[in-house]
Amino acid sequence: LDDTFKWQTLYGTTCKSPKLENKRTGFQPIVAAAVIGDGERNTFCVYGTRNGLYYNHPQTGAPVLVVADRVDGIFRQHDHLYALMRGPALYSIALADKNRSIAATKLFDTSKKYNVVNLYGTFIGAFYDQDKDRLIIGNDQAQIYMFQNHGKMDEAFSDAYDQFRKQQLRSSSLERGNCLYYDSDRNSLVYIGTKTVTTISLNQDKTGRYAASNKDGSFAKVHDLKWFLGKTGITYDCNHFMYIYHQKTLVIFKRIQSSAECPYVLHIYTGKSLQFK
Repeated sequence: LDDTFKWQTLYGTTCKSPKLENKRTGFQPIVAAAVIGDGERNTFCVYGTRNGLYYNHPQTGAPVLVVADRVDGIFRQHDHLYALMRGPALYSIALADKNRSIAATKLFDTSKKYNVVNLYGTFIGAFYDQDKDRLIIGNDQAQIYMFQNHGKMDEAFSDAYDQFRKQQLRSSSLERGNCLYYDSDRNSLVYIGTKTVTTISLNQDKTGRYAASNKDGSFAKVHDLKWFLGKTGITYDCNHFMYIYHQKTLVIFKRIQSSAECPYVLHIYTGKSLQFK
């Protein structure tokens, strides 16, 4: 890789989930995981299951429970690592006890419970807006939700997006999603499908309605992916998607031939390649 992106081997990280309850064999399925460390001797793999948020003790390797609730996803945003829990509730994950353990602090919760991830689709991305104290969540069924901290779902956004989504469903142009992220330069959400990308404006007018930001009068627009991902778009061999906020970069972890010396490659997209117009 170039000077901006480089490989780094993290030694001593363990990711072994707890055993299944009331079962003699088997382990709890891991739904999400991320690495956190101090850049020196202390590195942990934090992971989530349907029963809680865990890491493994550095000496014994035993699973240590951090938060006892279902984990829907884990995502990194700038210098912060977040765990999205059932609710939705958002926890900030950090090193504790002189970087020898993991702690989680609840930052966000709603006054009413919503099951927006596991019930309707798989988590593909989220954005926590600290300035406006709101949380945006997306799943792979092209469903995007916005919540206010200690409040409810943002009805103005839901009404605008639901209307757009119904139109796309009628034209069969709405695709299963791979990634959702927030574009701070354009104040918009970016939903990446398999052959198209949808950009959703978060601009609002004086009344609080989500204003039309496109020439066609809509607040969301579908773009073709072929011009930078090729004719086939995103195929089954694209295994993982990640948006790096501090570098404004999209990374796609892609599988090539299993017999190759390096069976996986990273496709990195920055700058103009992410300016969907």
